[in-house]
Amino acid sequence: MQYNLKEIFLKYNLCLKTSVLLSLIRSHLFIFAFISNMFIAAMFIIARTWKQPRCPSADEWISKLWYIHTMEYYSAIKKNTFESVLMRWMKLEPIIQSEVSQKEKYQYSILTHIYGI
Repeated sequence: MQYNLKEIFLKYNLCLKTSVLLSLIRSHLFIFAFISNMFIAAMFIIARTWKQPRCPSADEWISKLWYIHTMEYYSAIKKNTFESVLMRWMKLEPIIQSEVSQKEKYQYSILTHIYGI
């Protein structure tokens, strides 16, 4: 059997390349797994310490609106522009009433749909 040096070199080189590639893949997978675990742990820590957003209650919402209203009222008294603030709040009243009436209409339509009235 005759050995061709070129074939032996190519087989050895191919074997060497695959072993190098496999070791690189293993090291990269280890680094990726380590980084992934660190990322997941960091996300759990952030989720535990993060203050979750929530919807304000009706009392908080009304008190916030009342605070805005009083601040605008007293600043308008200081500037003698009381009419503009009063008109702005008067314009909001029909909007709020229409929203309430829309909710009542929606509730009535649901009841008629459920009970077949």
